[in-house]
This record gives sequence, structure tokens and C-alpha cells, in this order.
Amino acid sequence: MTDTFHGTVFSIKYNKNFVTIVKGTNEQKLEFLLHQFKLANRIVETPADIKCKLDEGIDYTNSNSIIDKAIIKSINYLKNNISL
Repeated sequence: MTDTFHGTVFSIKYNKNFVTIVKGTNEQKLEFLLHQFKLANRIVETPADIKCKLDEGIDYTNSNSIIDKAIIKSINYLKNNISL
């Protein structure tokens, strides 16, 4: 359970079961991040939602595919724009 951007990022990167509590101070970046990786369903609104969401688990297939594509895009960009 996290309410931070970095906690959410590391949970996604390491495929951990998590929920995110979104507060007014970090609402935009957390919601953008979770939507970007198709994990907006990990946002919890009430304490009662926490256990239910954690019991669901997470299928990281889509999220990992998005990350893999971004890695390939980044590597290709570097190869095309850096002379060695």
C-alpha cells in the first residue's frame, strides 16, 4: 500500500501486488502513471477497498508489454542519435 509516486513506480517495475491511495497533492501524476500502465483499478478510495483490491492480485502482462516497448523505443532513439 502506497500513497507516493515512487512507491507506485517500484511496485509496477517489480510486479508487486499493491494499491495506491491518491491524495490531492499527487493526484495528477499518480493517476496519469496508473492510467499509462493500465492499472487505474489499483487506486483505492476507502480503507475497506484495500483488502479487496489486494486480494484480486494484478496481471502485469499489459504493463510489462508497455514497459518493454518503451525500452526498445529508448534504445533505438539512443542508437540513432548518439555517435560512438
